[in-house]
Amino acid sequence: MGERKRKNQRSRRVAAWQISRLRGTPAAFVGLVDAPDEKSAVAAAIKLFAVRPEDQKRLIAVRHQ
Repeated sequence: MGERKRKNQRSRRVAAWQISRLRGTPAAFVGLVDAPDEKSAVAAAIKLFAVRPEDQKRLIAVRHQ
């Protein structure tokens, strides 16, 4: 029989996130990652792009359209 989706499963959809490093104007583009939310997108970008520890706190994630 078919499974019913729970409400929290629908909210965990994976989306594309644009990762940028804030240091000056304009912000530096780092790359795109797929993640369900902003916090996990930044964590994935740190691993995927080998972001230096001193730059990790400067990362932001914006949902990519």
